[in-house]
Amino acid sequence: MIVQPEPIAALDPHAVLGAVSDFFGLSLAQLSGDLRGRITWPRHEAIYALRTLTTLSYSQIGKLFGGRDTKTIMNSCQRVTDRLLSDEEYGRTIERFVAYIHAWDARPAGADVISIARRKMNSPDAEGIAIALITVASILTDRRLTDAEARLGAMQVVGGKIHG
Repeated sequence: MIVQPEPIAALDPHAVLGAVSDFFGLSLAQLSGDLRGRITWPRHEAIYALRTLTTLSYSQIGKLFGGRDTKTIMNSCQRVTDRLLSDEEYGRTIERFVAYIHAWDARPAGADVISIARRKMNSPDAEGIAIALITVASILTDRRLTDAEARLGAMQVVGGKIHG
């Protein structure tokens, strides 16, 4: 199966890079740097994700990757596309990768978490609110949880409904 999602302007390129970094366990500096080896394919896949999930041009993506030229960025996208055409298992991996990026992007931002917790906590006790905020933020940023699990856990802490 070939994964060719339509570009979606709503996905923030920096959120995509954060998700890619987390997915592969690499820093943003490693992804955009000159290192090769185990970083080469994750870099290709990060470039592919930015090209297919955002509206960034090849040259804009190149700037995010240390000033790489358009031809290099196009080559990375083509390498991923070629592998998708020839390797079905790789296609399933890219599907999981894209789903991970969407789940990462769907999580509420830290400011949203604070706003929700402040509205929902009725205690004037600053320490109680701080503990609730830390707990909710920890739950919502735990990448081991699915989006639904994170939202449910956060709802239990603040005692209400969290909207995405």
